[in-house]
Amino acid sequence: MTQLIQNLDSLNKAIFNNKKHATFKDLKFLALSGGRNNEASSYLLFIDGYRILLDAGISVTKELDIEVLYEYPPDLILISHAHIDHVGFLNQVHIEFPHVPIYMTEPTFELSKIILNNIAEINARKKQIKDSETSDQALESCNTIDFGVSFHFKELKITFQMAGHILGAAYILIEGKSTVLYTGDLSSADRYSVKAHYKEKFPNSVDLLISESTFGDKHNVSRRTELDLLVTSITKTLTRGGRVLFPAPSLGGCEEILLLVLNAMNENIIPKVPVYYDGLAREFLPIYRKYHELTNSINLIELLDNENLFIIEDFEHRNKVAYNYKKPSIIISPSSLLVGGPSVLYGKEILSEEL
Repeated sequence: MTQLIQNLDSLNKAIFNNKKHATFKDLKFLALSGGRNNEASSYLLFIDGYRILLDAGISVTKELDIEVLYEYPPDLILISHAHIDHVGFLNQVHIEFPHVPIYMTEPTFELSKIILNNIAEINARKKQIKDSETSDQALESCNTIDFGVSFHFKELKITFQMAGHILGAAYILIEGKSTVLYTGDLSSADRYSVKAHYKEKFPNSVDLLISESTFGDKHNVSRRTELDLLVTSITKTLTRGGRVLFPAPSLGGCEEILLLVLNAMNENIIPKVPVYYDGLAREFLPIYRKYHELTNSINLIELLDNENLFIIEDFEHRNKVAYNYKKPSIIISPSSLLVGGPSVLYGKEILSEEL
């Protein structure tokens, strides 16, 4: 095991040491961003004479090193899913390389529109860009692909398979003289909002595996145990007259919590109280409705029509819920870190009630 760790450490240093490549057979791999922590994910794969950009993300502290792409311009761009740390820099890449084809799944395409427009609006407010109308221009020429359907780029065969994680997320198999599997972000267990990745679709062997490893060194408590603890905590809070706030990621997190809560109410596991849904997460719900067959909730549409669910309409509605509606209720809203978004407003008010 010690030798394995040393080998992996050597490979890691080779990948991340400035602009050096990790080389295996006729493959080369260059991490433009990400790989060592929760930075944005952007990777350049060299295979059979072609350069493929795998994701184009941004994060609070890091964005894709586009200078490297001037030296190694991509021939193809593949997007695994619509989280900002995987797609947030796509428009800037497209502006610099407008003729490079882009592929992603159809749900990812629709979710990415919202993500990229939101980034443009924020940047426009900060006066970082001149024209917010170009926010999602990269998607205008984007190609969408269904799960399990292969397409060809030159001599390469490429297949997107369901990765779980969030709606539309894919792991990507690239087959040429060598075979490469890029996992994107994976979920190994079913959730309410998305099915687990297709384990049976994994190839028997690959020459290069590019894998996320966010929880790879942790022993996680079972999902069932965590859900039981959560339900107990919700019930205890509501029963004593309190309000429950879920500050969650707008894409993936809020939807999962919402379906969990509505399912628990339907099954009389937790009290039936008003559920308020706010923030950017509101814009994703129609897409989850549209692609409900890709989720793990066969009754998703019925759940979203629940009489206890209230979508926050505007600032006035938000303020009323925060300051006036103080009966037992559940609020689901970004951001998960309580550093921005409506959850900060709700959190301050709920905490003041507890003090």
